[in-house]
Amino acid sequence: EMIMIGNCSGSSNPDMWFPELNTRAKHGRPKELAIERAVTNSITAINLCNTCPAKDACLNEGYKSYNLANGIWGGKLAGERLATAGYGQKGRDEWEIEIENRVMERLAKQ
Repeated sequence: EMIMIGNCSGSSNPDMWFPELNTRAKHGRPKELAIERAVTNSITAINLCNTCPAKDACLNEGYKSYNLANGIWGGKLAGERLATAGYGQKGRDEWEIEIENRVMERLAKQ
């Protein structure tokens, strides 16, 4: 197992790198507040990734089969990695895709 020391190491909020896990609703769509928090946390995480010395190694880790559909790795959202790997968005919840779309829109405006 590879050990990376990156900007995320020792974070007070490691959950921000896994927005899909923190917005799961017991039944149906998560509340808007949870979605917005996931968007904000994702943007913060990606901005930290973009200045990280371990970014490339982390992104490689994110393309491994057990990480591909979850989390932010090397500054890339799960949907971005899935698309690049040729899997598209099949099987993903619509709100996961919505979170990622909001993140991408806001990052484009930065």
